[in-house]
Amino acid sequence: MPSADQWLELEGAEYLKEIAAATPVFLSELPVQAEDLKELFLRLRQSADPGRNDRLRACLAVAAVQAAVHAEGDETSYLDLFFTRLNCPASIPLWNNYYGPAILRFLKEHFDEIDRPGPFRYVRPILTACGKSRRIDCRWPG
Repeated sequence: MPSADQWLELEGAEYLKEIAAATPVFLSELPVQAEDLKELFLRLRQSADPGRNDRLRACLAVAAVQAAVHAEGDETSYLDLFFTRLNCPASIPLWNNYYGPAILRFLKEHFDEIDRPGPFRYVRPILTACGKSRRIDCRWPG
């Protein structure tokens, strides 16, 4: 069985091929099965650094966007939603220094997203990449 990073490398390469071939307007247009999404979050949680290259950042961005796409009506915080999908405790430092910047970098490089500093700096591009007008609150729960 491949390690988490090996699995992510292979999966990310496939996402990049699909993006190049289909040129989707929104990252949410990539089809991701529910069981694949569970595996994706599991492997991201196990990875030493899912932001270290473009293939791994592709996996991270796909997971982040799919989490928002599949959010239930009662979800109140994107960060809570994301970390719940990762099955780990929510962490503002991890989000601001690790996950958020890697996701934004991928969306800037592949979907012409713009870095807009401010309180929703990382969540806004994820919601845009969903292609949905429904908004998930970006505030930290509590």
